[in-house]
Amino acid sequence: MQKILLAKSKDLLHWHKVSDFVLEAPEWLEMHDYRDPYVYYDTEAARYHMLITGRIRGDLPEHSKGMTLLLTSEDLYHWELQREPFLCAERLLYA
Repeated sequence: MQKILLAKSKDLLHWHKVSDFVLEAPEWLEMHDYRDPYVYYDTEAARYHMLITGRIRGDLPEHSKGMTLLLTSEDLYHWELQREPFLCAERLLYA
């Protein structure tokens, strides 16, 4: 099962996992394909954004409905999954 974890560092050499932080895939996503987080700060929205790749549960990789999900946060600890995917392969196919 894939999960998103958090580590902190004061010197960027020694890292410590934050034990009470875990982001798991929502029930409609494949739990083995919920990964590759990329976090950045959106100055216009004054919020952090996290992009995570995922795949709809039950799809075989060769029939995948892969997507990039968008989560937002004000503090890097509490994340809200946005209703609409950031990018969805199905939409590109049928656009």
